[in-house]
Amino acid sequence: MRNILILIFIASLSLNVCAETPSETTSSSQGNSVQSLEKQLETISKSQMDYINRFNKLLDIFDKPEKRAEVCKSLKNDVYNKLIDLKFIEDIIYLFIKIIVIYGLYYALRSLAKRVIHHKIEAIKTKHPKQETVNYKNSIDETISKLIYRILTWIFRIITTLLVLDILKVNVYPILLGLSFLCITIAFAAKSIVEDFINGIITLLRGTMCVGEVVKIGESKGEVEEINLKYIVLRLSTGAIEIIPFSAISRIVNYSRDYHVFESKILIEGNQDISLIELCFKNALAELKSIPTFEQNVESDLTFNGVIEFTEHGCRVSASIKSIPDPGNSIGYIYNQYVHKQMRINNIKFSNVGK
Repeated sequence: MRNILILIFIASLSLNVCAETPSETTSSSQGNSVQSLEKQLETISKSQMDYINRFNKLLDIFDKPEKRAEVCKSLKNDVYNKLIDLKFIEDIIYLFIKIIVIYGLYYALRSLAKRVIHHKIEAIKTKHPKQETVNYKNSIDETISKLIYRILTWIFRIITTLLVLDILKVNVYPILLGLSFLCITIAFAAKSIVEDFINGIITLLRGTMCVGEVVKIGESKGEVEEINLKYIVLRLSTGAIEIIPFSAISRIVNYSRDYHVFESKILIEGNQDISLIELCFKNALAELKSIPTFEQNVESDLTFNGVIEFTEHGCRVSASIKSIPDPGNSIGYIYNQYVHKQMRINNIKFSNVGK
C-alpha cells in the first residue's frame, strides 16, 4: 500500500515535468506507450525529490510506531522549552501585573468616589439641619448619592475595559471612534432627552429639591415623589400625579427648606384699638408655644406688622411668625384658631363685609 502511494505521487510529479518539457521532447515521448520508472526519476528535479522525501517521512510516521513516538517526544520537548522560556514567563507575569493594577485602580477610584459623594452629601445636609419633618436626609441619599455613584461606576468600568483591551494588544481606537460617533448621533437624534439628562444632573448636584419635599414648579405645587434624570413626579394636593420633564422647568419654589414664615391677616372695623389687637396676636402665640408639640417648631417671637391695608369695610392688620418648614401651613392654621379665640375674649369686632 505504501509503495502504491509513492508511485502515484511520483507519477503526478512526472506529469507536471512532462507538461513543462519542450515540444520536441513531448513529441518523442508520445511514441513510447509506457516510460520506465528509471527514466521518470531522471526527469524529476531536486526540489521534487525533496517533496518525495517529505512524503516518505510522513508515511513513516503513520507506518512505524517508533517514528510516531519520536515525533511526540519532539513536540513535548518543544512545548516544554517554550514553557520554561524566561522571556515568555516574564511577559505573562508582567501582563497579569498590569491587569491587576488596573483593576486595583478601578476599585480604589470607585471607593474614593463613594467617599467624596458621601462627604458632599453630608455637606449639603448640614446646610439644612432641620429637615427631619420631610425626611430630607433620607431623600437626598436616595435621589443624589446613589444616582451619581452609579454614573461614575459605569464611567470607571468603561475606562477599565478599554485599558485592559489595550494591554491585550487590541486596537481600542476604532472602539473609541465608534463610541464617539454613537454619542454624537444620540445627542442629535434625542436632543430633548439629552437636555433633560443634563438638567437633571445639574438639579441633583445643586440639591434644589429631594424626594418628600413640597415644591412649586411653574403653576404646579405638590410633594416630590420621584426624581430621575429625565423628569420629576409631583403628587398634587388633589391626589393627582403630574410628571414634569426637566426641559420644561424654568422656576422652582421649595417650601421645605430652612424655615417658613406664616402671616396671619384679619379684617377689623376701623375704630378698634390696634394695641389691643397686637396683644391678642402675642397671647395667641404664647398659647401656641405652651403646647409641647409646637414649642420647638416656632423659632422666633411675633412680628407685628400693624395695619397693612385700608378698605371701605375697615382696616386689615397682620402679624408673622417664623417656624420650621411647613408647606401645608398646619402650624399657621392652628395659630389662627388661637388668634380668633383671643379676639373674641377681648371683644375685637371683625368687619362685616356682607353688610
